[in-house]
Amino acid sequence: MEHIFRQWIGMHRAMIAWFHAAHHVTKGTGFGGDHVNLYGEIYTKLDEDLDGIIEKGIGLTGDETLADPVSSLSLAATLLAQQPASANQSAETIASNAFEVIKYYVSAIESIYSQFEASGMSLGLDDLLQGLANQYETYVYLLQQRSRTVSLHKESKMRMTESQLRRTIRQAILNEGFMDSIGDFVGNFQSASSSEIYDAVLKLSQMVADASGNRMDVSIQSMFESKFQPILEDIAEFSGGKTKFKKLLNRLESSGKGNMDQFFSELASIGSRLTHKGAQRKHRTRRGGLHGEDYSNAYEGAQTLEDRIMELRNWTNDKCAEAYRKKY
Repeated sequence: MEHIFRQWIGMHRAMIAWFHAAHHVTKGTGFGGDHVNLYGEIYTKLDEDLDGIIEKGIGLTGDETLADPVSSLSLAATLLAQQPASANQSAETIASNAFEVIKYYVSAIESIYSQFEASGMSLGLDDLLQGLANQYETYVYLLQQRSRTVSLHKESKMRMTESQLRRTIRQAILNEGFMDSIGDFVGNFQSASSSEIYDAVLKLSQMVADASGNRMDVSIQSMFESKFQPILEDIAEFSGGKTKFKKLLNRLESSGKGNMDQFFSELASIGSRLTHKGAQRKHRTRRGGLHGEDYSNAYEGAQTLEDRIMELRNWTNDKCAEAYRKKY
């Protein structure tokens, strides 16, 4: 049993060192959230958990050399050499690597559990392993969401060849502009891409988290992103093209810096203005006409957007208030 604990402790020290390094070298627009609420939280929790692992090992085996840093750090260095480095990498690459590293560790814990089970495992050790696995699986989810940007950018690059084939014709149309069916001149109706929308989700979510006064922890922020993304996708659809969508994003950024209430007020104002007229313009331009059931569906889509914005506002305030009560 001692050798299983020894391997586990060395691996755990490697995880602490990797995420501590990621905490130091992360960068970019999401620096605050990644530095403190993601990598900072992960390496701090891993460091706290190390005590419990070593103490459990000494308690069950009587082998105090499990606490010796020389052997465990030597093993940790060997394991770290097998993992991707976080230094001199982009924020997206660090997040993608972190996702793979934490998945590797969760898988390793499952293997460690099987080894202990085969050699006879106490109920307390069983509980410790399951508790750690449960916590670290949460980090798998958070890092998976954070690293989605990388796959979206890759997807965009894979479509580049097709985009190049259409670029000349599309650009000519966008430059000329056209009159839509209700008489509005449209100069640029090109839609925002999925990666542009997701980048906006991350940026605005971080801004809301910063404006919450440390009431929005990383788990609340991640859930906020998943609820906010479909709302922003609808805003992109009903706004009337990439240019207008970017103007709405600028309004949200300028109004919401440092004030979460102002952010939601501006978001609600945008949702209110993107009513059935905006939906009608969008569908007429794309379909060449909007009648009967299509018009009804477009109108309901715009109205649902307003309701979902208010639901998100209430949910965020409730979650932040709950987190504040638990903390203080």
